[in-house]
Amino acid sequence: MLGGSGGGVASASGRPLLLRPLFLLQLTEYLAFPSPKLPPPPLPK
Repeated sequence: MLGGSGGGVASASGRPLLLRPLFLLQLTEYLAFPSPKLPPPPLPK
């Protein structure tokens, strides 16, 4: 179980750190290069 995805602790601690930059990167790319195929990303209100 622990060796499945590089260790539970590593993936659990790294997940929040990876999701935020990824969301910001996708949001920046969408604002810079809007694609008619993709719906607008959900913005936190």
